[in-house]
Amino acid sequence: MNMLRMFAFGTVLALLLFVPTTSVAESSPSGDGGPSAATDAPPGGVLPSVPARQRAPLAATGRIVYMSDRNGNWEIYVMNADGAGQTRLTNNSASDVTPRWSPDGRQIVSRSDRDGNWEIYVMNADGSGQTNISNHPADDSYPSWSPDGSKIVFRSSRDGDQEIYVMNKDGTGVVQLTFNTKVDSDPSWSPNGMYIAFVSDRDTTGTDEVYRMNADGGAPTRLTNNSADDWYPTWSPDSSTILFSTWRHGTGLGEIYRMNADGANQTRLTNNAVNDWAAVYSPDSVYIAFSSSRDGNHEVYRMNADGTEQMNISNTPGFDDRYPDWTQKTFWLLLPLIVR
Repeated sequence: MNMLRMFAFGTVLALLLFVPTTSVAESSPSGDGGPSAATDAPPGGVLPSVPARQRAPLAATGRIVYMSDRNGNWEIYVMNADGAGQTRLTNNSASDVTPRWSPDGRQIVSRSDRDGNWEIYVMNADGSGQTNISNHPADDSYPSWSPDGSKIVFRSSRDGDQEIYVMNKDGTGVVQLTFNTKVDSDPSWSPNGMYIAFVSDRDTTGTDEVYRMNADGGAPTRLTNNSADDWYPTWSPDSSTILFSTWRHGTGLGEIYRMNADGANQTRLTNNAVNDWAAVYSPDSVYIAFSSSRDGNHEVYRMNADGTEQMNISNTPGFDDRYPDWTQKTFWLLLPLIVR
């Protein structure tokens, strides 16, 4: 190995050693499955359920993938965590939406209607190798990776209503996880592999709530309970908390909340007279990326995990940038330095 490769390899190892990591903690379900009362903490309030962490440099927190209509239709883009380096990955006349990074950061799963209906697609992190893996005449949407990257959970209408399914990452081995006549949607796999959070109206008369079930579909448990919609659950890297979007403060007033994995301690993180929604943690849990319409269009914003220092990082006036996801690994972004 020449000196340049040795230097690059040493740089990668140093970054891996100093990027903050989180332990995988098992979340215990609550006794009755019901949530506690929500608290309207101001965005500036430091919330005790989030441990204090040393802030990592933004350059070490990976990349954000998101969807944008800046070219006339929905396409998938990536950018650095500070908004720099915005790069288009898909380019066709159809819609490519709701992207999610694979746990190793090497692939992106999304949904596309380029075949005439919604299908699940997987591509490499640079946009190459775009492949339809669901290949079904019914609509398949809202994919999410298993923590080991071997499976993808998704929503499908293939049995006549919206249910949650899981399949291998190549599209084989499809298994249905939910069975009811109501809508089950927005699945998100916990990083510890134990649970899948999802949205359903199975126990209501038209509003969506956040649920959690075992990874095999067993023991579905309702986590939120109010008269408005709660959508888009995503997990913290240590599986201890769930971010979700709620419209409990009024139509057109979506806000981002955090709760424990059992539904307790529902706490408001944003407070704006606009839609703030579709939030995800950074890999080190220090930051949260989310969508916001506060600038008159939807932009990707970043804030601290306690709701402070909210800032627009996509900055594309007149167009919409939505549904961000943050890489879970940074190593694969640096790998070309080693092998060149």
